[in-house]
Amino acid sequence: MILIVGLFILTGCIFVLIVNFLLAKSNLERILYINSLTNLVSLFIVFIGISHYTRYFIDISIIYLLLSFIATNAYMKFYLKINY
Repeated sequence: MILIVGLFILTGCIFVLIVNFLLAKSNLERILYINSLTNLVSLFIVFIGISHYTRYFIDISIIYLLLSFIATNAYMKFYLKINY
């Protein structure tokens, strides 16, 4: 029951982030929204792993988070070098 409520709350947060991403005016805000969205998607993957009683979903989520972190840092470095 708690897992289902958590999934509904997580889905609502993902929807709010997508709407904010579409309404963002600057690219810097969009980068931050995408980073937050990838964090919530990885949490969603962990919830799926918990509901299916499998551990490899957590490994996939950790890899996804690390790749997201590296990509966000690389894009921020590239974006800040051009604009500032």
